Amino acid sequence: MATGKRRKKNVEYRRANMTGSITEIHRDDIRAKYSVRVTVGHKIDKNGKKVQDRRLVGYYETKEQAETALQNYLLDAQTNGELFDKNKANKIKIKDMWERFVEYKGKQNLSEKRMDAFGYDLIHIPEAVMELTFEQTNYQIWEKIFDDIKAKTSYSTLKRIRGDFSGMYNYAKRFEVTVPNYPEMYSLGKSLKKGKTLVFSKSEIETLWAKHYAMQGNTEARFAVNSVLILIYCGCRINELLDLKNEDVHMSEHYFEIINAKTPAGLRRIPIHKAVYHIWQEYFDPNNTYFLTMPHTGKKYTYANYRDSYWDRLVVELEWPEDMTPHNARKTFSSYMKYYNVNATCQKIILGHEGKMDLQESVYTAVPTSKIIEELGKIPTDYKKLVELVDEFNDVRTKKKLGTV
Repeated sequence: MATGKRRKKNVEYRRANMTGSITEIHRDDIRAKYSVRVTVGHKIDKNGKKVQDRRLVGYYETKEQAETALQNYLLDAQTNGELFDKNKANKIKIKDMWERFVEYKGKQNLSEKRMDAFGYDLIHIPEAVMELTFEQTNYQIWEKIFDDIKAKTSYSTLKRIRGDFSGMYNYAKRFEVTVPNYPEMYSLGKSLKKGKTLVFSKSEIETLWAKHYAMQGNTEARFAVNSVLILIYCGCRINELLDLKNEDVHMSEHYFEIINAKTPAGLRRIPIHKAVYHIWQEYFDPNNTYFLTMPHTGKKYTYANYRDSYWDRLVVELEWPEDMTPHNARKTFSSYMKYYNVNATCQKIILGHEGKMDLQESVYTAVPTSKIIEELGKIPTDYKKLVELVDEFNDVRTKKKLGTV
């Protein structure tokens, strides 16, 4: 039985990893039957897979010539520092990778304040450490840096810096850096503020009102202040306010409705407090789809846009704690309701906490909107009459500790 001529496979003379390879090509129409290639790194192919990046050194007639050429190439590459080393990436300096990392983060449309924070990070990192290569770093170096930061700055600053450098180490893996992520190993410990409610102080609220009355002609700055006052006096979530449509705002009845929520408890009616009713009137326009719309565009605000353009700027301008977020306005509102003894069931309805209701509240109790509005009226309309929450809470804690309450 006749059989077809079997094609001989190319024969590759295997060597140690990363020291090149010699392949014999079995073809009668060529003289140089030995090809020499070296791996110079890795690349991503068109399918998104990581593959070797191989360089052709040349073709040779004999195996001996091929081996000589390869040895000469490796010797020359090693002398000139061009030989691919699987640990070569570990010799990249921290400062060089940090620059690449910050440039990479800059392409993600982060706020100006967030980008500035990368510059502030370097204030706390010794220059000598930034000059080290990845393979020269270890856990003890980063532990000392973070311990020093912890002793000199706030918990939130420590958390941000550790997070940024941990992110850099993860980013460095894209360049074949193989050392462990030492910053990620560092334990932050518990925040001293953990368990405490970060609320707006009375002086901070008074400052907001003062700016509200002083900024009659500055639309943008006035909007930033007014939006925070709305949040402090209504207690809804920031996304609920930004998504609120005018058709769900009932100005004459002094309430608005949340009709799009993740849970049934989130569907609710929230009173418009008398203190900020005139602010609601200022922004309510039935011709717009959304209650709050961008000037000249009629489009709704996104959370990212609101944070970058308004909230974060107020944090810097008014020197609020850097970990203050729009959610702290909701906490402030909740604290005032509790202090002024707003009916407990009404509190849960307004905040959308029906999940915390007992059986009687959730099934057998129907609370009319007028009652909820009436209960919210317990919070003073005159901001000067508001209690100082921080001092009041500290007094209560002290009394409980002393056993006087």
